[in-house]
Amino acid sequence: MTNGSYLFKCNLILIIKLHGCYYVLSLLFVKHDLKIRHKSMSVSCELHSKYIFTYRALCLTLDKEYVMRMFYILLAMMLVSISSFATETTAVKISRAESAAHPAITREATIMDVDGTMLRKGSNGWVCMPGLWAGDEHPHCNDAVFSSLMAAIGKKADFKTDRIGISYMLQGDALVSNTNPYATDVNNGDVWVQEGPHMMLVVPKDQLVGLSDDPFNGGPYVMWRDTPYAHIMVPVKP
Repeated sequence: MTNGSYLFKCNLILIIKLHGCYYVLSLLFVKHDLKIRHKSMSVSCELHSKYIFTYRALCLTLDKEYVMRMFYILLAMMLVSISSFATETTAVKISRAESAAHPAITREATIMDVDGTMLRKGSNGWVCMPGLWAGDEHPHCNDAVFSSLMAAIGKKADFKTDRIGISYMLQGDALVSNTNPYATDVNNGDVWVQEGPHMMLVVPKDQLVGLSDDPFNGGPYVMWRDTPYAHIMVPVKP
């Protein structure tokens, strides 16, 4: 995700005739991505990529021909909006991927799309991506070791390392459980966190001893400790 919240919305227009009156029903489809970190462990108030529907209804006494004409105009506007959203260019994806880390890393890094498509071949062993999954816009850059960790997470495979691995997410992260990488329900009792700009370090597990698991302790913390994918989160900005 680029800095700030991302908002995508489109309208679904329906026309209903009821008791001799035409109603235009506008369903507003909104995708919110709000960066919220709540420090109360007992309250789940984070929102991430939630789909929120609102509606508006208006009784029109206008003739049917006028209503239908307005409907097609609004439908055309909606389709143009959706088309613009869906056709993100390769240049935009590369630029967002490069924003995840220092230019000294990203200028020679390989850029991969979230589906594995190579957008640009690099030469320094780093791989940067424009998001975490399809539709996500939280870019990250990983060295070879951390790339292996990410691949293991995707396959739900075991992972071990005897050396350090490094990842950068200088544009921040998605909202995730600090306990389970596969959790999707923010009300499941886990501690959820949406970290701002940060680095991630994967190390041999015995080197995690003594590090906090609390994302709100004001410093580095361990994410996913009781899984093969345990790593250290290092916030770099408030």
